[in-house]
Amino acid sequence: MDIKVTIPEGTQAGDTLTVTVFADGKAPITITKNLDTAEDLNATDGLTIHIPASKESDQANSFQQRMVPISWWRVSDGTTTFESTPTSLVIDTTVPGDSNGDGVADDDGKPVVTIPEATQEMVTPLMPKSLQTVTVFKLM
Repeated sequence: MDIKVTIPEGTQAGDTLTVTVFADGKAPITITKNLDTAEDLNATDGLTIHIPASKESDQANSFQQRMVPISWWRVSDGTTTFESTPTSLVIDTTVPGDSNGDGVADDDGKPVVTIPEATQEMVTPLMPKSLQTVTVFKLM
């Protein structure tokens, strides 16, 4: 799972970023990152912090789909600390295709596509021998 964090002004190389995520009845997940690179310090659209799958699985299957507060992030150089105000996010850990909530994808509700066997020689007339334009639509 990835979380985007906005780095406060005044952050310098060598500062430490700490992100803590809490959920009801779960042990908090804390990720600490040293801000060493120019990429870390100049992330104008936010710094991406990755919570590894092993950390998520350590939390008894982690979080169900619901709002969970990110308690805070903290950036510290050892003498001064900036702390954010708490905020929240939705973590969706549902398994795609799981129709009964058991955490396993199953066939119930799965779309079924049937292509009938051809009964005629041609479905459409032959196209002329020239460049043809074909449009493919993406189904959402």
